[in-house]
Amino acid sequence: MLLFLLKTRAIPAISDCLPVKNMFFLIPILNAACWNTSFMKAVKDKNSLQLNKIILLALLVPVVLTAQPVQVFFGPGAADDPQSPYYNLMRFLDTASNTVYAAWHELDLVSVAEKLADLKNRGVQIELLLEKNYLEDSDNLAALQVLQKNRIKYRADSRNSGLMHSKYTIVDKKRVYTGSVNITEHCNFFHYNDNLWLEDEKTAAHYFNDYLRLTVPQAARDSGIFNSSGFKLDDAEISIYFSPYDKPARFMNEAVYSARQSINFTVFVFSSEQIAGAVLNRDYNGIKVRGICDNSFASASWPYVPVNDLRKRGRSLEIKYDHEEAKVHHKFMVIDSDTVITGSFNFSRNAEINNNENMLIIKSAKLAALYNARFEYLWKRFPAHSLSEQYNMEYNKRRGTNDIFPAFWEDFKKEHARKMNYGRLFSDIKNSGQIKGTVREAVSGEEIGMEVPGLDFYLYVKLAGVKAPVSAGKYAQEPQAARALQFISLAASQKPVRVKIISSDRAYQGFVYHTVWSNGWTLSSESLNEAILKAGWAYPDFDFSQTNTVYKPLQKAVLLARQKKTGIWSDEYRLKKTPDEFLDDIKKLNLEKRELINKYAAAEYRSGYIIGNPQTGKYYTQASDYYCDLLSRIASGKLLFFPDENCARAAEFIKSSK
Repeated sequence: MLLFLLKTRAIPAISDCLPVKNMFFLIPILNAACWNTSFMKAVKDKNSLQLNKIILLALLVPVVLTAQPVQVFFGPGAADDPQSPYYNLMRFLDTASNTVYAAWHELDLVSVAEKLADLKNRGVQIELLLEKNYLEDSDNLAALQVLQKNRIKYRADSRNSGLMHSKYTIVDKKRVYTGSVNITEHCNFFHYNDNLWLEDEKTAAHYFNDYLRLTVPQAARDSGIFNSSGFKLDDAEISIYFSPYDKPARFMNEAVYSARQSINFTVFVFSSEQIAGAVLNRDYNGIKVRGICDNSFASASWPYVPVNDLRKRGRSLEIKYDHEEAKVHHKFMVIDSDTVITGSFNFSRNAEINNNENMLIIKSAKLAALYNARFEYLWKRFPAHSLSEQYNMEYNKRRGTNDIFPAFWEDFKKEHARKMNYGRLFSDIKNSGQIKGTVREAVSGEEIGMEVPGLDFYLYVKLAGVKAPVSAGKYAQEPQAARALQFISLAASQKPVRVKIISSDRAYQGFVYHTVWSNGWTLSSESLNEAILKAGWAYPDFDFSQTNTVYKPLQKAVLLARQKKTGIWSDEYRLKKTPDEFLDDIKKLNLEKRELINKYAAAEYRSGYIIGNPQTGKYYTQASDYYCDLLSRIASGKLLFFPDENCARAAEFIKSSK
């Protein structure tokens, strides 16, 4: 029907308004229209005239959408959800006719790298600036290989202190896509984030000036001359600030002190005493203050934890931690329902003084309403206290003045399970032989984490018959492991699924059926197990000679992948060892490593000793910026100590560049 309309020139306005190379808008927007219930009714309606009208309206949407100066997208979201940051990043990149400039903290998404390669082949000039500390990470290897293969220009930031922490993209010097979302699988499909699409040349000019300042400083205009505060964009008034040049915290505090009714904030890192002081001042003055922070930074090992301070000193303010495995990666604040502060800027001293960041202060009641709605959603989602916090509160309550009151953690967990009715839920799963829920995390190319109604923790399920390339930190089979993981994320993350269980002995194993678009959102007839094997990003994990009909579809999928030489069956991505062989080698390496550590590491820390981090395989001297931070974590028992650098190197540790 779409082709018919185009051929018959039934929609001349669209083809005349948009250049041929920009007709890419039609497909994603038509897909977006499919989310509309009126579209669904028309699909089922035998009268095709109504459907034609709706398609015509859907085709007109691109002109309207591109005219909207400010749009916000919240994640995580499915890859094909028209409201997700990932979907709109891909749509945003597709608008490029001439140039793409981007300052990205991290890039591991292969699909984004491949999109850039397509744009380069269309004649678009592309330049990327990436944080140097992540360029050597194995997780990013797959995406970087795509950039290198297609000769896409990218460079590492040259600063020796702080992080290049921005996450912005500038297209054709006309529009900007920026916010808290890193260009990574976890940030787009697992963590809580927000991104803005700003359709404005003046905004783009400010961001491009910052890009020049980071890459070709002599070509950038002085920040004091290039005023970036208080310009109009439709009904919004926007101010843009960049760290460390503009010292954004003072502008955030000015906005905080101006609050007369309410402050709602959601932030990943909150460690700034300066910002905490301003928030506390508003609380003392009767302003309603609520906040959500990520529990990663709740530890007392941090030099300053404002949440703890605010809770103790505050009068009526309320603050929650998320208590989830997913990170609350937002960095936004809403003031008086008319002002939004957002960007890459965490509420920290590093963000203010050391890092390259961007922060926007936007006065817009419409935008503030969207961010407040997001805040309310998260506020209802996260409990006031985690299970362990509830236990500690109950323990202290029961103990009273009796210091030798016995612990009752195991009984407490059993009582919680009884209240939550876990027994009935797991009994229902066993009796039905299936699990229904939503994929919240792609763990690897063979495992997913599901949110199941009635459970307050993720249920992990292995894809039956699938053995993905190993993803185990520095020993991972990269880039194949990243491609396998991202295949699962793109297909199923943040989507409802049904799992047909075939085994639950030690862990749940089954066939995962995810949702796809086919005249409506329906369960795929092909399991995720079949899909990844057919794509060639996993090995079969079953006896290929067996006649069990359960695995027949998987056998066909593997044979097809081998025949077409896709994924790990291709010459380019063929693995030297199977995952099982690779895991055996890792076990041997770990034993050898343990012997070296026992030989060269000290039993305890002494002043001046070298600190080794077993998780990264790197060591830190007293000259390192991270040395003092690591000292505060010695009690964790997760660090190693060496008398000198020779011992650290003998134990095969590498000196950190940080």
